[in-house]
Amino acid sequence: MKHVLGDLARDRQQCMLAAAEAERDGHRAHQHNRLLRQAERADRRLASHWNHAARLRAHLRELESTS
Repeated sequence: MKHVLGDLARDRQQCMLAAAEAERDGHRAHQHNRLLRQAERADRRLASHWNHAARLRAHLRELESTS
């Protein structure tokens, strides 16, 4: 009986360790996806600002050429 209880305790501990590892992996995956989305958003904002700056410079050149 003692042998069976030891096996059950060991199995329970292994299941708990596996569940904790799966939870950590899920958290890492979620964090990775969140950071990836934030980086992509920042890239889009940066590209938008560069495009806006280019349009403003073109407008300035146009104004300067007609002056």
